[in-house]
Amino acid sequence: MIKDILNGLYFENLSTGEMAQRLNISPENFKGILQNMENMGYIKEVCDPGEPATCPGCCSGPAAASCHKGSSYPAGKKYALTEKGKRLCCKN
Repeated sequence: MIKDILNGLYFENLSTGEMAQRLNISPENFKGILQNMENMGYIKEVCDPGEPATCPGCCSGPAAASCHKGSSYPAGKKYALTEKGKRLCCKN
């Protein structure tokens, strides 16, 4: 399941809501999975300036380079794959 989520986030640019729906998981359970994946080092939360309340102050801090300025991402929490996540995602 982790690899499916990584592929959806990385290759398909699916939102977390779309991924939860695709996997037939409630949004609450999916949040828990994402939190576990973040703790394992596969993903990291990145700033979404479209909805600053979800990422307070990160656009002016160390995550500024990760902001989705000018992207087609919908507002809300965003996750990006870490190097560890990319290695697992792209592994055959």
